[in-house]
Amino acid sequence: MVMSTERRKSSTLTVESLTKVFGNHTAVDEISFQTIPGEITAFLGPSGCGKTTTLRIIAGLESPTSGSVYIDGEQVNNVPAHKRDIGLVFQDYALFPHKTVRQNIEFGLKIKGLSQQEIQERLGKSLTQVNLVGKEDRYPLQLSGGEQQRVAVARTLVTQPRVLLFDEPLSNLDAKLRESTRLELHNLQRKLGITSIYVTHDQIEAFAIADKIMLMNKGKIEQFGTPEEIYASPKTAFAADFIGTSNILETTVQSVNQGMCTLALKNGHTITGFAAGKASEVSQGDHLLVMIRTQRIRMTTTRPEGSQLNVLPGKCLYKVFLGESTRCLLDVEGIRVTADCESEYVCNVREGDVHVSFDYGAVVPVGRG
Repeated sequence: MVMSTERRKSSTLTVESLTKVFGNHTAVDEISFQTIPGEITAFLGPSGCGKTTTLRIIAGLESPTSGSVYIDGEQVNNVPAHKRDIGLVFQDYALFPHKTVRQNIEFGLKIKGLSQQEIQERLGKSLTQVNLVGKEDRYPLQLSGGEQQRVAVARTLVTQPRVLLFDEPLSNLDAKLRESTRLELHNLQRKLGITSIYVTHDQIEAFAIADKIMLMNKGKIEQFGTPEEIYASPKTAFAADFIGTSNILETTVQSVNQGMCTLALKNGHTITGFAAGKASEVSQGDHLLVMIRTQRIRMTTTRPEGSQLNVLPGKCLYKVFLGESTRCLLDVEGIRVTADCESEYVCNVREGDVHVSFDYGAVVPVGRG
């Protein structure tokens, strides 16, 4: 079989009630999910959340304490790693330093016992796909970090895996190279259509490369959805705090009327937000955590006008210029709030008394207080 740039039939990866316990520590705690064929799913979360352990179980490098892994409906729990038809791109590349680019890429194909003709055909196509034509006789130490990563990807792709796993593959690259390399990976995956799992702790990387994100915390799935869904509608305070930059405020429900909540802050001021689908779940007196994205907050010296707008008195403690935006730390009568304002609107606003405003739609319920 010759590797083609045409999309191959994509596989479905299913995980059911997966648990992994190390001694007294539960690294993965009863998680279940299913991927969409051909899509990239990012496992995102802080260090120690269980994302790498989950990846290693899928790859066959760890055995689950309980639960099952299926590829296209076939349970693979007892299938050895080398027979699962899974490709794994490691964080440290894992290239053979004494072998050339050509020899590194050919290694897995020779183990499979393919003919020399097929090996050469696959090699040629893979070098083209990862833009390494002309560098096949170089050794890893003669390549840049980005080029070494592309060799690692090519070595995996030539084996034509059903599922492709990436274990924080860009963490060793500098910021500029990481950005360009993730774009290359994204475009290559789209072209080949291989169902992929991408482990990262970097939310920007997850947003840039993934179709779906599985946000993990303490071995559990906090939320599973598209980057847009998780950013706009986080289901928990952890998701709201981990994804993007936001303010999490403790409030008490004063009233609920036609899908709108009037919420009392700890300092006695009230704000209004759309409860939407949560309107039937909250009632007067409930303690509610709400999220307000830093980008949705404005800071002005004159009181803004407009309907469906929350306006609170505040004081600008300090500003940090970040280019297109300026980060402002505000004190709203005892409550600290961070705002990322467009620099052109706040460049002349001095530290001191200001009006702090955000619209009703910026107030998103994320959990109980």
